[in-house]
Amino acid sequence: MEPRSRPERMTEQKIPLVDRIRAIREKHEYVKRFLDQRVWTPVVGALLACGFAPSLDCDEIPIGESDDLQIALRIVRKWQEQSKPPHVSPREFLAWCGEEAIDTPWIREFQNSERLRSRARISRAPVLLSRVKLESPAQASERDVEFKAGSSASRGASVDGKPPLLPTLAIAVAFDGIGRWGEEGWTADQWKKNLTELAWPRPARVGGGRGRGKTATWDPVLLARLAIEARGIRIKAFRERFQTVKSLAKWRTEWQQFELAVLEYGDVKNLPRKP
Repeated sequence: MEPRSRPERMTEQKIPLVDRIRAIREKHEYVKRFLDQRVWTPVVGALLACGFAPSLDCDEIPIGESDDLQIALRIVRKWQEQSKPPHVSPREFLAWCGEEAIDTPWIREFQNSERLRSRARISRAPVLLSRVKLESPAQASERDVEFKAGSSASRGASVDGKPPLLPTLAIAVAFDGIGRWGEEGWTADQWKKNLTELAWPRPARVGGGRGRGKTATWDPVLLARLAIEARGIRIKAFRERFQTVKSLAKWRTEWQQFELAVLEYGDVKNLPRKP
């Protein structure tokens, strides 16, 4: 059989800053198109893993001397050596790559997207942060009792099935050092001061903070969204914190849903304000 023509190479485009969000969305749509397929051939999976854009019926690696094509060929051979089936679902192929420690930038791209899709399928919570429901004054008053003691404040409380809210100090420590790109980030003390004095964070305050000894509590994902919109802080600055900071661990799924929504709408500012 004659080898198929060389598939189109997927490359990162050098584009102006104003077009980067559009490029991210296009990349997301491209990955989604392949993940939406019911099955792949191992050749398709291997070429995708190495940064190529194969046809969906591709069944052999094109002849070539590039390192990426050689890696794709080794992936296919490993698959065949294990007597794997000729067709496989994208999820199973990506899981197998993880088990075999096959790691490339594009494998990670597909694995991360599939992981987010899986969590979104499991979760029944709303995707858009615009659907956050604020408490009534009576509900807020009831929880104020919980936050009178510092120990109660550190535990927080959940709202509408969301993870526990975080007190001001926990937010300040978690976001310590985050600031607008190109500028020095805010210290924890600056975050505390700004949360208290500035207007833009207020929609993310979901309880407390209405009198002496009453600790304010916050929705950290909504706060991050507001900071991105009002202060021009980059999403990736907050992404790193939601992935690594222990106090934000229970909010990681909410954050991932927010990122999916941003990809869907192309920009944080495009997200609907109302349900």
